Amino acid sequence: MLTCILSLDINYDKDKFSADIITSRVEPRMISGDCNSKNDDNSQDMLEYLFRKQNELHRTLATHSQSNGSQYSKKFLSLSKEERLSALCTAIIHEAVELQRLTNWKWWKKTVEFDKNHATEELIDIWHFVIDASIELEMTPYDILTAYIAKNQINRDRQKNGY
Repeated sequence: MLTCILSLDINYDKDKFSADIITSRVEPRMISGDCNSKNDDNSQDMLEYLFRKQNELHRTLATHSQSNGSQYSKKFLSLSKEERLSALCTAIIHEAVELQRLTNWKWWKKTVEFDKNHATEELIDIWHFVIDASIELEMTPYDILTAYIAKNQINRDRQKNGY
């Protein structure tokens, strides 16, 4: 069985992220696309919601980037699709490094307390860029689900076969 998101209630606080997620078990037939459509109770798929919010951010950036001196309209949008994807990969890498810096990976340094809220913020920055890259590749949430399920099965098969 798959878990399909049926409801999402987000409360944003600049210091904390919280989401109350209600899930329900659904039959595998939901893979056919039912998970990406609106449900009768006016709820929606969480990944669809994230894509919509990211597209809203794109519109905000395009509207306000010229007036606030941002490079989004002048530089980023003038790049080819491949160049934008490369820039997004660079952003993902740098955000991942920022996340890693919050961990005690340096064995030669004094251990510091892990800041889960800061780590969550860095992880969400990564998600922003991953969703942007998905949009650049013209992937839908359904495409991501389908590709993820296929790759997950490949990875499981590899482990079973001593990969």
